[in-house]
Amino acid sequence: MKNTIYSFKAIGSNEMVNLALKVEKDIKK
Repeated sequence: MKNTIYSFKAIGSNEMVNLALKVEKDIKK
């Protein structure tokens, strides 16, 4: 169960990083 929560958190932070990169690209346009 702990592993599932950990991987879920990892996926969550990955999503945040991707979102931040997207926003950065949009700002540069």
